[in-house]
Amino acid sequence: MGQPLRTGVVQGQPVPGTPEQIVEALNKVLNAQTELIHKNGGDVDKYVGDEIMAFWNAPIEQDNHASLAAKSALEMMEVLHSL
Repeated sequence: MGQPLRTGVVQGQPVPGTPEQIVEALNKVLNAQTELIHKNGGDVDKYVGDEIMAFWNAPIEQDNHASLAAKSALEMMEVLHSL
């Protein structure tokens, strides 16, 4: 027997809300993080649930691709905490 989703989980903590509210919040986070990836020269490969698979250094080589990826990760954490 199923039960309607009434909470989500973010960083291991329950987040109350309707499924629509949870999807809206997830879209807000993923959109903001995607913008940061693109701003820092990365490309999004795909979304897997609440995960973003992104890459740098292809199809155009980037000498500083590791730094750009790390910078994106740090900025993504800041955005996550600000939303």
